[in-house]
Amino acid sequence: VDARVTAMTDTLGTPAEEEASGAEYRSRMLLARATMHRRNGDIDKLLEDAEMASLLTMNGWYDFGRITRGQTLCDLQRTKQAAAAIDPALDDDKWMGPLQRLLRLCIAVNDGDLTAARAHLAALQAKSDRYTINLLLAGQLSVDDLDAAAATYIAMLQDPLMRTEALEFAQIDRDPPVLPGEARFEQAFKRMLERDDVKAAVEKVGRVMTWDLFIGYD
Repeated sequence: VDARVTAMTDTLGTPAEEEASGAEYRSRMLLARATMHRRNGDIDKLLEDAEMASLLTMNGWYDFGRITRGQTLCDLQRTKQAAAAIDPALDDDKWMGPLQRLLRLCIAVNDGDLTAARAHLAALQAKSDRYTINLLLAGQLSVDDLDAAAATYIAMLQDPLMRTEALEFAQIDRDPPVLPGEARFEQAFKRMLERDDVKAAVEKVGRVMTWDLFIGYD
């Protein structure tokens, strides 16, 4: 299946496809293929597709390719390269701002600067809302603040609009290979799910099952 998907999307981003599909569509397809590469542990191809997706971004569209590349580089602990993905002009943007704050937090954690990481977390929390609360959760887990993370996660479970995504987090599914810079987050995430208050909150609104597939965007 992976080979067929790759073959179907190999022409994305090339001049031959210019008239067949818009740049925004091609950018999104490349990011979807980058997700496939992440699941397969093929990080070099992920970075290539994310860079191409970024190059195709224009006319004010959100440059998720750049952020995907930056976050992956941070997870590889290549923090100086990851920092190049940050555009200060977008720090106050409704969507890109929180993503960039989380990337800055990731860089600080992997550089061993927890003071800076907590400052970025505070900035993330200050502007957190229903649409970015999952980023706040990721930040809290990244600095190993399990009490705050549990409270955020339980709030997501209690919100009907966030519940499905929150329950996905609790499922036992296939996971892509953990990158060096993700280890701290992954360990904190597992410990959060083992808490009695979190288990009770999950059981109140859903259940945990085992799936032989990938769930979500990992």
